[in-house]
Amino acid sequence: MVSARRTVSIIAGAWCGASAFGLSILYNNNFKEEVGCHSQTTISRSYAWIRLALFVSTSLISGFCHLSIQLTALRHMRQIDVAKQVAKRMRSLRGTTASSLRLIKTFFIMYLLLLVCWLPGLIAFSLGVQGALMNVVVILAELNAVLNILVYILGNRQFRCAVADLLAQRPPTEMSI
Repeated sequence: MVSARRTVSIIAGAWCGASAFGLSILYNNNFKEEVGCHSQTTISRSYAWIRLALFVSTSLISGFCHLSIQLTALRHMRQIDVAKQVAKRMRSLRGTTASSLRLIKTFFIMYLLLLVCWLPGLIAFSLGVQGALMNVVVILAELNAVLNILVYILGNRQFRCAVADLLAQRPPTEMSI
């Protein structure tokens, strides 16, 4: 069984390792000198393939950790005994577990959005795709940031209320001295 601390350590280690590799290109500058620089011509094909492999491997590790968290939470929900003498306590536990599952579901949706938005771009980049298709996958990758906010707004009632309160505030109409 994977503990919460171990899960966080695995995910953090995987992403830190991938990020360190991703930034290594800045220190090992072997860019070709070309006019009208395109990203496909400045970064070596082997670097792009290794970057894709790292993205897929870290995504699989994160997916495994998210799945193990989800399965553990479901197992704990099934183990809750609904005895009458502890009914009040069980209701609060069940509410906490339900909110935890909603949080896990939100993170899982964010994880899927990351895969859907970035994987096509990384594959296209690794294959050296150019032109309009490359523009579409770059736009899809950038769309990930917008979709993250939408997931928070649509999936989190507390976040929606905070945004609504912020938008409902009226600016001061007169200044006092």
